[in-house]
Parts: sequence; C-alpha cells; structure tokens
Amino acid sequence: MSDLYQGLQDFVATMPELLQPLIIAAAAAVPYIEGEGSAALGIIAGVNPFVAAIAGAAGNIICVVLVVLLSSRVREAAVARRTRNATGTTLTVEEQTTPEPQSKDRPGGRRRNGPAHRDHRLGGGKLTRW
Repeated sequence: MSDLYQGLQDFVATMPELLQPLIIAAAAAVPYIEGEGSAALGIIAGVNPFVAAIAGAAGNIICVVLVVLLSSRVREAAVARRTRNATGTTLTVEEQTTPEPQSKDRPGGRRRNGPAHRDHRLGGGKLTRW
C-alpha cells in the first residue's frame, strides 16, 4: 500500500508547483471524489493542505456551476422547442407560466393557512388539522 502512496507522491513531485492545484481541481470535478476526496489526495500526495483544500473546493464549485448553467440552457431550449412545435411561435419562459387561480375563500384570493381550516378538496368542507 505504501508503494501506491509513494508512486502518487513521485508523480506529483514531477509536476510544476503551479500545475498541482489544477490537477487537484480537476480531480474535484469527478462526482465520486468531489472536493473532500481531491483535497485528501492532494494532502497525501504532498501538496500543502491549505492549497489542496482550496483547489478541491474551487474545482468542485466550478464543476457544479457549469453543470447548472448547461442544464438550464438545455431546459430552456427544450421548452422553447416544445412550445414552438405546439403553437408555431416561440414564447419566453416567463410568458409560458400561467398565473395561479385565485381562491374564493377570502377577498383578494388569499387563503387562511392556520392549524385548522376548511379544505374543499377533501369533500364538502371537512375540517382538517395538521
């Protein structure tokens, strides 16, 4: 087992010091390893623990932000395509949302949300408690 650690330390020692945190950040992008695992690998490999922790966290955060932005773009494109195919025109995401129907329980469409109120969906105005 010590040969594995020695091999990892020798590999990292051959890398330039500026490239070592980038390798740790790239390891943080792997879903199973993530930030904590890459920081631990960096520390085992002989990188400064502070640098390894910062690089691991940064790599994980950058990966998550890229996945969120990419999936948001893909969703917007899919919704626009579905809308364009259904209606023949393109609507923005804001135009596609429909307003919620107003409740008839109180003026202005507001419902009383207390520990006990009448829920008309449960059959004829039964009093419910949660």
